[in-house]
Amino acid sequence: MVLDIIDILQGTLSLIYVLISFIIGLTITSKYGKYKNRLYVLVGMCWVMLSTLWLPEAASFLMSLLGFGTLDIGWYFIIGNAFVPVALFCWIFAYTDMISHQKQKQALALIVIFSIAFEGLFF
Repeated sequence: MVLDIIDILQGTLSLIYVLISFIIGLTITSKYGKYKNRLYVLVGMCWVMLSTLWLPEAASFLMSLLGFGTLDIGWYFIIGNAFVPVALFCWIFAYTDMISHQKQKQALALIVIFSIAFEGLFF
């Protein structure tokens, strides 16, 4: 398969973004060991999960470079979309932890309902 310049540019930038985001997310998560605050874990995991939106593009680009073809469209959508509800849950948990504990259970319940509906419709 011959890659166009646009494919190379998009794949390279996606790969760079994913690598940098994973490093940032894991760095944020590793701060938990020093400060013992769960916000670092939640925000770090949210950052990593949100960067998985670009992971299928980066993986497909690497597969094309190595001669394996491209990522199957089913796996492309699963890798790119399956972790979004987890990221949303982590973010709402962290946000309500910082702002208001009173509404945390209601917000998380709504997010869980939304996430179940999203995953159910998605799969």
